[in-house]
Amino acid sequence: MTAFELRSDAFRDFELFPEQYAAVSPPLRWTDPPAETRSLALVVERRPKEHTPWEEMLATEPETYWLAWGLPPHAGHLDAGASLLREGAGATGAIGYRPTRTPQGHRRVLVFRLLALSEELQLERGATRVEFMLAAAGLVLAEADLEAVWEPGKPLFYERVRNLLNRW
Repeated sequence: MTAFELRSDAFRDFELFPEQYAAVSPPLRWTDPPAETRSLALVVERRPKEHTPWEEMLATEPETYWLAWGLPPHAGHLDAGASLLREGAGATGAIGYRPTRTPQGHRRVLVFRLLALSEELQLERGATRVEFMLAAAGLVLAEADLEAVWEPGKPLFYERVRNLLNRW
């Protein structure tokens, strides 16, 4: 049996996040979740800074860019720009995929987390992160994570270097 994994055709784990997905969600695909899975949920948020004190992390809510639930377990993918019926409100208060703009020269790490759930979440469209987390508590069978570094201005240079290295 293979592990439950989340991937994207737009970037690999820990690679630079493509600027073209600053306003449109990237394509995502996943392997089969555990057999008991009844539904999938997706959380996209900014990872806290590496050396943030634990108390500070507990006192602050991560900047959330996308909450979605009710995804069919064996669909296997979401297309780029997907708009879903069951989506929550992110950090800006807007519903759907809404990452806040990263200033030029600043770095963020985006965490895409897919949750395999034992039951369907009963939430209203526009639910907050707190409502989402409370509803999912105790239902998570497995998690699949994918991280990307979002650093405006850097992708073109790094993409050129990677393309050169791939030619060798």
